[in-house]
Amino acid sequence: MNNTFNYVCCNQSLSNLKQSSIADTLAPIFPLDYTYCLCNDLVQQKSEDDQFSITLHVNIHTEEEANKWLNQFHLNTKTTMRVREKFKCEGTKVIYKKGYRCHHNTRPPGKKLHDKPSSKNTNCPAFLSFTIRNTNITRAKNVEHIKQFPMKIRLGFIHNHPIGSVEALRRRDVSEETERTFIEYFEQGFSPKLALEAYKCHLRMEFGERYDEVACDRAFLPEIQWCYRLYYKHVKPEDRVKRNYLSLDIPKKTLTVPSTEDVKEDLQELSNAFDCLARKITAKMHTEAVVDFRPAVQTFIRNVSSINTDSCLLKSLYNFADKSTKTLKRKNDNSNTDLGIKYVKVQDSLIVDHDYTES
Repeated sequence: MNNTFNYVCCNQSLSNLKQSSIADTLAPIFPLDYTYCLCNDLVQQKSEDDQFSITLHVNIHTEEEANKWLNQFHLNTKTTMRVREKFKCEGTKVIYKKGYRCHHNTRPPGKKLHDKPSSKNTNCPAFLSFTIRNTNITRAKNVEHIKQFPMKIRLGFIHNHPIGSVEALRRRDVSEETERTFIEYFEQGFSPKLALEAYKCHLRMEFGERYDEVACDRAFLPEIQWCYRLYYKHVKPEDRVKRNYLSLDIPKKTLTVPSTEDVKEDLQELSNAFDCLARKITAKMHTEAVVDFRPAVQTFIRNVSSINTDSCLLKSLYNFADKSTKTLKRKNDNSNTDLGIKYVKVQDSLIVDHDYTES
């Protein structure tokens, strides 16, 4: 990913100092994997220094690229823009045009809804619009400009509400990356509650001391109701986890009582396995990797101590073995697999779903 704001300027009236000032203003909020053309000056709002409006062009050619740009813009600014209107482009000059409004401008039908203290609506005047020109046209004064920078962006970054407040962050849309992660959990057989707890463990390991800050942002950490809606949307009824029912992948065969010697042998192997695991973790805890491993170890200890029924212990043992085997297979297939994600998928089997009860 590029870390600089790449731009050119076609407006000769903009001095180099002014161009640099505009770039410094746009760099923190605009996606940086594109090249922009500064065609107009930035209009600063008199009331707030961090509010402005601007019109510029960018090297985006399709609707898919525009949507990708918008998703990154949402992440950078911690805002959400809703579609205000989409235009039918039946002519030859424009192939795509869409306008957006801030999601804190809900356009309520009456004043009564807006008067509620908890109302989301603030009549926010912020706006955004995309216009993609047809690059195949030959009769235009600025043909070369259109071919190089087909999409025109009009942005009014003039929000009338705090962007980084807890109230604003908890109303954001869940990000696409977060949604994909939950779908993967559901495909592995997780219930919505277990998937949410596993994802929280992943966030704790990834962000560490910043977890509380990230947890306030709905884009990264959705509520349980959203998890259930996504679960029922993507998981077929016959594959859904039933409440108060322990589903274990046990081979369908007659179970025989093992001999005393076999039990002793199993317990000895179990002790050796725990010793081996403890040695591996101890070695990591005395290296720079302690920053990654310590939060995971603490979560592991808490989850193990919360296993207080036989059914939960059985499910943890079966899932731990199953996830470990799958993780080892993925490691052999792809040596670049992320360690933190593997650890979460191993340890999430130890998260206790208190909906399971003893029969």
